[in-house]
Amino acid sequence: MLSLYEISEKFRSFFENPPIDEETGEITDYDALDAIDASFDEKAESVACFIKSLQYEASALKNEETSLELRRKRIERKQESMTKYLISCMDAVQKEKVSTPRCAISFRKSKAVNIFDENKLPDEFIKVVEKRSPDKAEIKKAILSGIAVPGAEVVENRNLQIK
Repeated sequence: MLSLYEISEKFRSFFENPPIDEETGEITDYDALDAIDASFDEKAESVACFIKSLQYEASALKNEETSLELRRKRIERKQESMTKYLISCMDAVQKEKVSTPRCAISFRKSKAVNIFDENKLPDEFIKVVEKRSPDKAEIKKAILSGIAVPGAEVVENRNLQIK
């Protein structure tokens, strides 16, 4: 992670093993960083480079999550396909059980509800799920055009930009 940028040795020990909250990952104590003897600009640059390294690492992990999810779904579809194949083969030879030293294959009965026409179901058997969420883009547009929106306001934030 720190290999993206040259970070001086005086900052490296803090960045490699900062005091963190194990549950949240948040840094809990900046005293060691504050104690490093360096100019403000040198500290700011080192911290910014560390932030950029963390952003890169988080992005790489997110990309890997996506890749792993696609692989998992492909494997699940392959497993489902092979299961259907095995079922059709067992049906073809009219076998309910197969037992070998490495596995035991059998069918078990289960019951499931098949809904073939949802429109005919009585209301008592229908779950209604309503999800409400504010449309922040529309609220912002309304407020900026002069319309008062009770319960909302547009605030100006200061976002740190590191390039």
